[in-house]
Amino acid sequence: MPPGQTTVGGHIDVHHLSATPMGMKVRAKAVLNTVERRRLVFRIQAWDEVELIGEADHERILVDEAKFLVKVQVKKEGK
Repeated sequence: MPPGQTTVGGHIDVHHLSATPMGMKVRAKAVLNTVERRRLVFRIQAWDEVELIGEADHERILVDEAKFLVKVQVKKEGK
């Protein structure tokens, strides 16, 4: 990302495929598949020690960090 930029979550579509027993290790992989202007779309997959347990498409939006933090602070102070 360029300096002064960050991302915020825009949308996530999750598909749970299989349960994982307590104590079993889980690993995940995220791949950036799409970049359209400020929109970033990741494909995420998670596996336990046996099989694929979940998949997701996660959209994030690139924003100006300083402007975003001002909005968050204004919201906090207005509460």
